[in-house]
Amino acid sequence: MNNAALAQKFYDKNSDYSKLAFEKGNLLPHRYVFVLTNLCNLKCSFCFQERKKNPERMFASDWIKFIEDGVPDNSRITLTGGEPLAYKGFNEIFVKANKKNYTNIITNGTLLNEKFFELFLNENNFKVLSVSIDTIGNVNRDFKIDQWKKLLNDLKFFKKKISEKKRDIVINIKTVITDENIKEIVDLNKIVTEEIEADTHDLMLLKGAEIQHSDVIHDYTDAHKEYKAYKYQNFNFLIDQLNIIRERNYKLNTKAFLHPNIIPLNTNQIIEVEKYKYLNEEDHNPKNFKTCLSPWTSVHINVDGNVIPCMAFPIGNVKKQNLKDIFFSDKSETFKNDIKKCGTLPGCNRCGWLKSS
Repeated sequence: MNNAALAQKFYDKNSDYSKLAFEKGNLLPHRYVFVLTNLCNLKCSFCFQERKKNPERMFASDWIKFIEDGVPDNSRITLTGGEPLAYKGFNEIFVKANKKNYTNIITNGTLLNEKFFELFLNENNFKVLSVSIDTIGNVNRDFKIDQWKKLLNDLKFFKKKISEKKRDIVINIKTVITDENIKEIVDLNKIVTEEIEADTHDLMLLKGAEIQHSDVIHDYTDAHKEYKAYKYQNFNFLIDQLNIIRERNYKLNTKAFLHPNIIPLNTNQIIEVEKYKYLNEEDHNPKNFKTCLSPWTSVHINVDGNVIPCMAFPIGNVKKQNLKDIFFSDKSETFKNDIKKCGTLPGCNRCGWLKSS
C-alpha cells in the first residue's frame, strides 16, 4: 500500500469514528488540533491569525500535561499555529504526543531541516507532514527565491529518507485557491506530484466566515450571523483547471482533494460547472450540505488553552477544566444540538469540512 492509499485509509478511519461519535453522543473527540502559537516567521497578507503574543498562552509544560491527563490514547493530534516549528518546546511536545497518539504537522516549511526530519522519522506514530504552497515560488507568502529552492530540496530530501526508512509518512501539500493563482494550480500540481513527489495535494477554497478555526475568540451568537463568502470571478476557469488536475490524477494515480471535499478529483468523471456552482455562492444554504459531524469528533485547543469545537467560540479551557467536562458542557451541547437541528449553521459558510447533500 502506497502512502497516498494510507492517507485515504487514515481519512476513512476518522470518518467512521465521526459517524459512531455522532450516533452515540457520549464519546470524546478523536482529533485534537493544538494551536501551539499564533506567532509566525512569515507575514502573509491573507492570514486570519491575530499574530500577537498572547499573555495567557500555554507553555510546553501545559501542553504536555494536557496530553498526559486529557487526550485519550490512540487519538490524532495535529500540531499547528502560527508556525509550530518556531514554538519553543516543540520537540518535547512532539515526542510526548507520539507516545500514545498519532500526529501530523501543518507548517509553512521555512524552518524544516535535517534535525527536524530525523526527529520526525524517529517517531513511528508521526503520519502526515502538511506544507503550505500556494503559488510557484510561494511568492504570495513573501518567500525569497532561496527559501523556495530550499523548501523544494528539503521536501525531496525528506521523501527520499521516508523511502529509505520504509516509513508510512505522508507528505501533503496544501494550496489556498485565489483568483490570482488559479492560472498556476495545474503547473503547481505538476511540481507537487512530479518534482516533490508528494503523496497528496489539498486545494482549498477560501473559507466563508472568519469565525472558522480562528485564534481570535468570538461569541457563540456569531455562529448564527450571516457571512458572505468570497465569490470567485474566474470560477468557470477554476473548474477547467480542476478537470485537468483530475485527468492527471486518474492517469498517473496521484491524489488531490478539494476542500470542501465535494468535487471528486480522483475519478474519470468530468466536473460539470453547473453541478457545483453553489460552491461559489456568497450565502450559505444548509440544504446543499449534509449534517456536519465534525463537532462530535474534533476540537481545537487555542494558544491560551481555550477549547473551540471548530468555530472560534470557547466551550472551556484545559488549564482550568478536564476535557470531559469541557466537551459535554452546556455550551458544547448547545452547539451540537443546533447542528443536529439545522445540519449546518451560517458560520459554516464554505468550511473545508462541508459535505454535499
